[in-house]
Amino acid sequence: MRALFLPIAVAVFLAGPARPVAGAPPVVQAGSLDLAAELRTIDAWLDAGEAAAALQRSSALLAAPDLDPRNRWRVRQREAAALIALGRPGEAVDILESVLQDADEPTLHVNLARALVALGQRGRAIAEYQLAVLADASDPAWHLEYADVLRDLGALRDAAREIAEARRLCGDCPPALRADANLALSRGDHLAAIAPLQALLERGGGPEIRALLVASLWNGGQTDTLAAVLDTVATSDLSPAEMLVLVQLERRRQRAERVLAWVRHPERELPTGWQPSADFWALSGEVCLGADAAAEALLAFDRAIALQPRAALYHHNRAAALVRLGRDREAREALDEARRLDPDLGRTP
Repeated sequence: MRALFLPIAVAVFLAGPARPVAGAPPVVQAGSLDLAAELRTIDAWLDAGEAAAALQRSSALLAAPDLDPRNRWRVRQREAAALIALGRPGEAVDILESVLQDADEPTLHVNLARALVALGQRGRAIAEYQLAVLADASDPAWHLEYADVLRDLGALRDAAREIAEARRLCGDCPPALRADANLALSRGDHLAAIAPLQALLERGGGPEIRALLVASLWNGGQTDTLAAVLDTVATSDLSPAEMLVLVQLERRRQRAERVLAWVRHPERELPTGWQPSADFWALSGEVCLGADAAAEALLAFDRAIALQPRAALYHHNRAAALVRLGRDREAREALDEARRLDPDLGRTP
């Protein structure tokens, strides 16, 4: 059987476009311009994906005669955020580098780092994140963004440090837990991914989190915990990857009742609309054969062969089922086909 491969979760630290972040000094009000309200409006547009509107309003604010010069950097960083969202990070870098000459605010370093990441300049982005967290280490989101870039560059120990700090600051909030799991999965450490994934699932994580936990438990050899997770989920709610893990778990536990039901009544017992793979049917056949259910084993192996006719092992196992059924001539034919497809099958080294 082919090995199970666990997909690495994509980065989940930021959802949506880069935008100004918290932690800056209070807005200086001057004249009739309600800048705080204007900035909230721009932020709302950025959150809603209306970057063009945010850019237009930022430009209008920068031209306003009663904009206090001390507030220009606030508007310009939002202008830069809109440019990043519009796919123009180079222009955003120019703006932010210029503004930083007059206002050395940590929020500007964070937004410059985001623009640099968008340009693929992660090395420079790391330097900006370092400056930001040195100036203000209280925002867990900054630590998670920083960790994301460090992970991409292979600095896994440093990334783990930033994630641990984020978890401390936010009290094991879901983004930090997910980042911790992502880091563990990126280095192939399934055991280390289990605890944060379990915490996420307990906090209402959906099917995606459960699927990652199932794969991590299986790859980490934690079959008892895996069984406890899967036994609480209806078969109809499982993903194809989880079904493949489950049939292997049933084989390991030498439990055939559920597998026999799948083989006998797939249209009723398997998830609606799911087309099982050849591996799934072959594994199911092995479970049935181990339970002396040769007729069901043959049915499962036939389905596997229909999907992957050149798999010699499937024909070999089909021969074993036929022998159990007393159909010796057909068994010899199946064994001959297996050897034709793989002459080395069954030979001792």
